[in-house]
Amino acid sequence: MDSTGGYPEWFASGGSWLNGNNKGTSVVWVAPTDPGVYTIWVKDDDLPTAIVPPHTGSRNDAPASSAAVSTLDLTITLGHDLWWFNGCDAAYYYEGGTLTLNGISSGDFTWNVVQGTDKINFGNGTDQQVVSNNNSVSFYSTAGSAVADDVKVEVTVSGVSGKASKLLTVYMPKKLTHISDNDEPWGTWGYRSHIWYSIQDNTDRTMVNNIEINEQWTGDVVADYTDMDWFRGATDGATRPGNGWDDKVGITTTGTLTPMPLNPSTPLGTTKVCHWPGDWYVGSETPGQGVKVHSTVWQRYQDHARHEDP
Repeated sequence: MDSTGGYPEWFASGGSWLNGNNKGTSVVWVAPTDPGVYTIWVKDDDLPTAIVPPHTGSRNDAPASSAAVSTLDLTITLGHDLWWFNGCDAAYYYEGGTLTLNGISSGDFTWNVVQGTDKINFGNGTDQQVVSNNNSVSFYSTAGSAVADDVKVEVTVSGVSGKASKLLTVYMPKKLTHISDNDEPWGTWGYRSHIWYSIQDNTDRTMVNNIEINEQWTGDVVADYTDMDWFRGATDGATRPGNGWDDKVGITTTGTLTPMPLNPSTPLGTTKVCHWPGDWYVGSETPGQGVKVHSTVWQRYQDHARHEDP
């Protein structure tokens, strides 16, 4: 072997050599951007100068050696947004899915959650799963993201150099944005108020698809009017568009209540009758289930109703 470092000499069918150096007993191969199988071979050639006496011997070196090296296609696909609703299964959103490593289908695939381990699990319920001869793995959300792309998944494949990774955001409902209020008569004595909202996620996007929402009372009715005898209905839930839905708060009577409810007036009246506190949840129609996104006070006036700050 050439003690000057001119040999061994390395060659490859793709990629390049770090700092352009392909000679010596140890070199660094830089893989190409295109995935595939590449051949690397080394040549330990005869010295370029003659043997000087008293040295003797043969310059017949062994044939050049070669090896095949595979690189990963650094693309992991999901295909849809990932959501978390505190254990609830929203009908029009995905709380889990399948990650697929493109470009290779055989070998042992070792999947790891290396960042955001509290936010997703693989199908086996842990942060690591090994799958044989299948380039996909199932997973599900366990918490919402604090910031975008705070979950990172990596995969390695036996016999293949390189590592593929993907950043994920686990979306979740975060808040309600009040849009408007409008009021209408309900019967001869009464009103129905419509209190309109949209729902934003943890990246401030407005949720567009239909989504389950519900209300949960957190306290008793408090009278604001002496001898008030208005009743409060039960909590409820429904599936509504995330970009525009209304809470209907009303009362009507064909008998006598104290005070008597009125149709909405212009301008609206200021006589408070009763109020109570509660929360809004997103992800389920069952009261108190899903992600809590808002706390409010239901305030009934004699001729309309509003949500007010707690």
